[in-house]
Amino acid sequence: MHPRAEASRCRVILAHIGGGGDWLHSSTPSLTCPNVYVDLSGSGVDGGMLEACLASVGVERLVWGSDITMDTGWAKLRYLETLLSKDEMALVRWKNAARIFPPGAFPAD
Repeated sequence: MHPRAEASRCRVILAHIGGGGDWLHSSTPSLTCPNVYVDLSGSGVDGGMLEACLASVGVERLVWGSDITMDTGWAKLRYLETLLSKDEMALVRWKNAARIFPPGAFPAD
């Protein structure tokens, strides 16, 4: 298999989008790479961050995560509830992660 084809099968999580630094610059490569997922963890909660993530990768490539502080993680979920449907929230909360990781990666599998 060609190396580029093999790499396109690899799932990549752009972690800690809210972890500081220039998150908007970091998320730019995600726009054209369908195998890149955005992890919403991190303590940063900049205005427009979640909307920009939704616009750049869509709800199908967002993965909720928590960092050191659970408070900001929960706050992001609560805010997303105002933007997304119940089915879309299920994608962000757990369904996208279940699709990314191989079968058996979670105890409930």
